[in-house]
Amino acid sequence: MDVATSIRDSLPQTDEIIVQYLDGLYADADEEYDSIMSTTKGMLESFATTEEKAAFQELMEKLGEYLSEQLDSKRASQPGGSGSGGLAKLDRVMEMSKTMSTTRAVMEGVDLSSVNKGKETRVDLKKLEKQEAKLKAKIDKRAKRVGGELYEGSKLIEATKRQQAYEELFMKVNPLDARSSSKGKSKDIHLVNIDVNFSSHRILSNANLTLAYGRRYGLIGRNGVGKSTLLRHIALRELAVPSHITILFVEQEIVGDDTPAIESVLKADVWRDKLMTEEKELNAQLSTLETEGDGSKLSEEAKEIASARLVEVHQKLSEIDAETGPARAAALLAGLGFTEEDQHRPTKTFSGGWRMRLALARALFVKPDLLMLDEPSNHIDLNALAWLEDYLQTWPGTILVVSHDRAFLDAVATDIVLQRAERLEYFKGNFSQFYATKTERDKNARKEYETQKAYREHLQAFIDRWRYNANRAAQAQMKIKILEKLPDLEEPEADDTERFKFPETEKISPPLLQLNDVQFGYTPEKIILDKVDIDVGLDSRIAVIGPNGAGKSTLIKLLIGELKPMAGHLTRNGRLRIGYFAQHHVDTLDPSLSPVKYLQSKFPGKTDLEYRSHLGAFGITGLTGMQTIGTLSGGQKSRVSFAALSLLNPHVLLLDEGLDALMHALQVWNGGVILISHDERFITTVSTELWVCNEGKVQKYYGDVTSYKPGGPGSGPADGPPPPGEEDETSRPGAGEHYSGNDLTTTASGSLASSQASKLLNDYLILNHRPGMDLQKVSFPTFVLEPRSMLERITDFMSHPELVFGAENIPEPEERFIQVLSYYLSGWHIKPKGVKKPYNPVLGEIFRCRYEYPDGTKGFYIAEQVSHHPPISAYFYISPHNKVRIAGELRPKSRFLGNSVATMMEGENRVFLMGRPDDGEYVLGLPNMFARGILFGTMILELGDTTMCKNEATGMSCAVEFKTKGWMGGQYNLMTGKIKKNGTTEIGSIAGRWSHQLDYKDSRNGKQRVLFNASQQKKSMVQKQVVPESEQEPNESRRLWSKLTAAIANKDMEAAQAAKLEVEESQRALAREREAKGIVHKQRFFELRDGLWQAKIEMLEDPDEMVAAVEKWMWAPPPQV
Repeated sequence: MDVATSIRDSLPQTDEIIVQYLDGLYADADEEYDSIMSTTKGMLESFATTEEKAAFQELMEKLGEYLSEQLDSKRASQPGGSGSGGLAKLDRVMEMSKTMSTTRAVMEGVDLSSVNKGKETRVDLKKLEKQEAKLKAKIDKRAKRVGGELYEGSKLIEATKRQQAYEELFMKVNPLDARSSSKGKSKDIHLVNIDVNFSSHRILSNANLTLAYGRRYGLIGRNGVGKSTLLRHIALRELAVPSHITILFVEQEIVGDDTPAIESVLKADVWRDKLMTEEKELNAQLSTLETEGDGSKLSEEAKEIASARLVEVHQKLSEIDAETGPARAAALLAGLGFTEEDQHRPTKTFSGGWRMRLALARALFVKPDLLMLDEPSNHIDLNALAWLEDYLQTWPGTILVVSHDRAFLDAVATDIVLQRAERLEYFKGNFSQFYATKTERDKNARKEYETQKAYREHLQAFIDRWRYNANRAAQAQMKIKILEKLPDLEEPEADDTERFKFPETEKISPPLLQLNDVQFGYTPEKIILDKVDIDVGLDSRIAVIGPNGAGKSTLIKLLIGELKPMAGHLTRNGRLRIGYFAQHHVDTLDPSLSPVKYLQSKFPGKTDLEYRSHLGAFGITGLTGMQTIGTLSGGQKSRVSFAALSLLNPHVLLLDEGLDALMHALQVWNGGVILISHDERFITTVSTELWVCNEGKVQKYYGDVTSYKPGGPGSGPADGPPPPGEEDETSRPGAGEHYSGNDLTTTASGSLASSQASKLLNDYLILNHRPGMDLQKVSFPTFVLEPRSMLERITDFMSHPELVFGAENIPEPEERFIQVLSYYLSGWHIKPKGVKKPYNPVLGEIFRCRYEYPDGTKGFYIAEQVSHHPPISAYFYISPHNKVRIAGELRPKSRFLGNSVATMMEGENRVFLMGRPDDGEYVLGLPNMFARGILFGTMILELGDTTMCKNEATGMSCAVEFKTKGWMGGQYNLMTGKIKKNGTTEIGSIAGRWSHQLDYKDSRNGKQRVLFNASQQKKSMVQKQVVPESEQEPNESRRLWSKLTAAIANKDMEAAQAAKLEVEESQRALAREREAKGIVHKQRFFELRDGLWQAKIEMLEDPDEMVAAVEKWMWAPPPQV
């Protein structure tokens, strides 16, 4: 009897893991009949529906009969059990303890189950299932695996080595009905008390795995802790992940064959591929039956069956959105850098890095509920990495990613999972937030430990001194009782601070390594590198960046002498020793040798102790050095490679990817370094020169990695700043945007002020502020202020009215909402790069301006500080002929939380389309800003919040997520959000950088369009018209703060402090005067109505009349006090 088949046929809803467990239990039945049948009933009964009760009873009877036969045959085969069933009489007394020690001790283990035979189990069935699953796994490992292969991950390793196994594994892990069965079910994963083992090593013990659907988790931990092993266990459902959750794990590059790249991506969704194939077969079968059918009953039945199956297939294809497959695959490949021509090339023609991109594209195409990535940034260039970061930020499902790239984790992760000490610890936020939180937590834990330790030592000292003193003995006894009742004191786990050390290299005379006017190509028709000039010395710290396939690896091979130039000269010192490490070198290590034996085979002549000591300097300590290399993690294998590399005692290191622990070693080493990496932090820390390899050229780049990446100021050598000595003040990158006169102008002096002010700010913070100090104690210099008032800062959101003008003429409410939303999102790009905080307005301060549009229409804006305690800024904008009115207020609140400060910008923009009165108001929220203390002389600012934009009349809403980091300004400037109707129906999504481009993707048809492009629309920005300061009232923003603005422009810190103090003191004097005279401040342009500050002006229907009324109201003489 096939137990597994019987269970599947009778109870098809039974989980596969239960089926496999019971199959193994009956195959190796060695317990009592009642115990096994009780367990079986308890497990299967919950899967039987009301209609299947009869089938369940029948199945239990069959299993009972089969079990009886199994047990009878086993008893008959045992010594003394030839069917007699009688008891054997002992001829002498036996001492069982001695028997156990002398017989069972020499076997593999004690059969504990035999001790408790005949006893009814009281163990919870779920726990029993978990333990028995482990036992079965061990039995399977011993009995079925050949050659002593390790249990964990072996299925996945074999599957990835053989391409054909991918389909089998995919269908097993992700059943066809997983998507349809997931409707209405939670896709959160919450597994408690899980254990994960790697051979005899415990990876996790009683840990909890919690992954909320839609969150993006970064899994971090030291090398060898078992991160990749955990991912493999999840991927193979060795952990009990709910069966309706689809899973995909991207670990290795795909195997190259003749399949075109785009076809490879389409085939990644195995069920789609199989259903499409079946559809073709069914259509062919029906066509044959139509033309060759004889009209018999048999022929008609065959048609009926084929037609019915074809309907099912079409339904399944519709559910998985198969029709849009080719378009989605092409878009993914394009995003990862594949040209249209590349998409149709066979996969075997691509390099390893490009095949890894294909593996990523395949995973993204499948769209699993849980996507797991292992070091995705290792094999893709910076351009593709930036695209991947943006793409993953809008991923609808759950992501679990292992990465050592902190910048990548900062951009992608919403949560960090720290794996250490056989546990999983969870932290909200990205890596930077995790690091700050963990540092603070560890600091507090260490402080608490030291306090408790000192208290215990104090008690012990008292006891030791007075224990045997008659006068103090009672007190000593009391202290002893207190000490005994204290809980065990555990020292906080110290951070792993792994640091490598390369041996000092001897100096040799230059030139060491030079390429002069070198040209190389595998054929004369296809030149890869042309006119390359590069000089490498002992002091070189060169990072080579550029797209995959541009020739970076070819450059390295030329430098190490593996390739010969077609033209030009390669000069190499005869004494030069070069150490070369590439990621794929790890795979060439002999997996059957231990690290010690491997070094011994490569560099004989030392003792085992010397080899182990050398490995210890690279993080391979203890027994790890004696394990076989095949059992080590990827990071540990890299350490073995670096340990071997250092024994060469090289003068120059060429690294194709590196490790975090290498950074310090390379900084202090006295040899030369050439680095190919995609890790922004690694490049920034190690290198002093940046070279870009692209389009056959290798050129020095004078910017930094941030400016090179897409979204930075440049994307290649031509876009970088000129070499030192060739620049003028107007050509510097990030030239200061200086507010002067009536509009935004860029000047040389502004650039100089901006760059020098930034340097002064760096110096000031480093000299005066301690790392992690309380922000309430921080005194910031005045030049961190943006040179304009908050009241004027609000006008940035009025600078692109063309994005909302005419919205009332759009019939679809969804498109009207998107139009208003684009106006709001566009306002953020006006923020000058690197600016800090606008001036806080004072009570009664006003700012007013007008806009003149190309079509002759006008717009008017006015803002007033209507309250000082609490601070409230009210503002109003109107363009009568364009039928747009905007009102709002800001209520900033700051909270100091030790090493961080949060500024809550309560308030909103309220947009009215006067041509659509039924729409009511479009309410656009404002995000919060968080300042994360001083860390190593750096003020960490972050704009990270989700705000709601909505229109209640049409039911439209969008939760916009802001994400910004950087030095007192924005580096990432990310925005994402989903537009919904009535809170549930998704209409589309927005994503992008407000400083560059925002895109909108329609969820209903998959079409994508540009919502806002900063570089293009900046040209059409309408400038505000402000009257000269000499004609302004004393309390108008520009005149009020003119001295402070001038002082900041001149970088005169003392004058700036004095000017700021002068305005604040004058306001305090006015407040004291009003209080003394009993005068209550009255707002001039706004009044409080229905809980909101609203403009004191009547709305008129005629646009011309409204323009005249607004002009008269805004520029009326101030009232006499």
